[in-house]
Amino acid sequence: MCVRPAANGNPKFNAYNLDPVVWFIHAKMGLSAYAFALDDDYGNVNAPGASNVGISVGGLNGLPNPIPFSQTEPWGVVTTTGTPQNGNMIGKLTNPTTPPGLKLQTGEVANMLTPYNTVEKTPGTLVNGPGVKMGTTVQTTNISPTPSNTTITLSQPLSPSPSPSAYSFWGQLQFTGTVLGNGQAANQIIITSPVINGNTLAYTTLSKLGPLNNIQVTGEGIDPTKTVTMVVNGLSQNVQAGTTTVTLSANLNPNLIPQKGTFYAYTFGSVAQSPRTVSGPPPVSSTPPPRAPSPLQELGELAQDVFVLTIDEVIALVERVLGIGPDPALINSIAAYQNDITANPISYTPLGQGMIDFTRFVALSLLTGSPVFSGSGTA
Repeated sequence: MCVRPAANGNPKFNAYNLDPVVWFIHAKMGLSAYAFALDDDYGNVNAPGASNVGISVGGLNGLPNPIPFSQTEPWGVVTTTGTPQNGNMIGKLTNPTTPPGLKLQTGEVANMLTPYNTVEKTPGTLVNGPGVKMGTTVQTTNISPTPSNTTITLSQPLSPSPSPSAYSFWGQLQFTGTVLGNGQAANQIIITSPVINGNTLAYTTLSKLGPLNNIQVTGEGIDPTKTVTMVVNGLSQNVQAGTTTVTLSANLNPNLIPQKGTFYAYTFGSVAQSPRTVSGPPPVSSTPPPRAPSPLQELGELAQDVFVLTIDEVIALVERVLGIGPDPALINSIAAYQNDITANPISYTPLGQGMIDFTRFVALSLLTGSPVFSGSGTA
């Protein structure tokens, strides 16, 4: 279905939108998902441990947590305080202030975060806060039987920061906003969203993401080869009009916007390329640095790490099923092998991904006694 403007009309929406229902749900209602099915990859919030379902009729005001969820952060935005540790780790994560109403022990908030997925090669939950580099994500969640000892490992090292510090965790968020309208600044996005508890939804959500100048914004009119962020104090709202104004660090490129004065979707938060744990600079030495491993050596190391990781993961699963885990040493071992795999450059190549899949198949086949490897199969 295509909405066409009248010959001399001046529509206040994208007249060439092929699906006005999507426009109504996302732009007018301000919702990121509006359907649910058991096999729905996005509409299913998949929030394990939740014990209540919030239902609101006629709007979002009745929901205890109206902030949009994402696939890497089902709780929308999680804000808490923590203590920087060991370069790229955070510990002592306290009970979150967002979402409200939770009563978690120190460290248990790590269960609300999503680590890097080594199987699907998808990054974890985005992180922002003092000392956090732009695009940093949760690499691993190091769960301890003693919650206060639980830590999270980040994909990039932390710069020196206060202890404790406030941190925000979220997944990539999308809001639709009007750009390059009459009298509108070239570096502004005006978002229309519902007013909930005295604030617009967009303002409430974006204001919880931590330092605004550390959040990359992508979308129409922004050159994908350049990094554009929000500016400090670049967020304001007009509650009466139901609008939120986002001020960017650079002007939008009018040549990259097909229809000026209308709305487009913009993403807040972008993952740094090749998420992995980065070590600090090597110490100064008079001896020459060791030679980099060859691709063949990297491939062999990758196969070895994946093989042992798969076995460890199966053991951890069995322990969980039997109710005798988790074993802290085993959890630390899994985290260490995950870090080694994500730090291996060849794991991001087609050859490396093929080796990961093949090695997992071999390890699981050996563990399950597959005839392919036991020799009991028939021709």
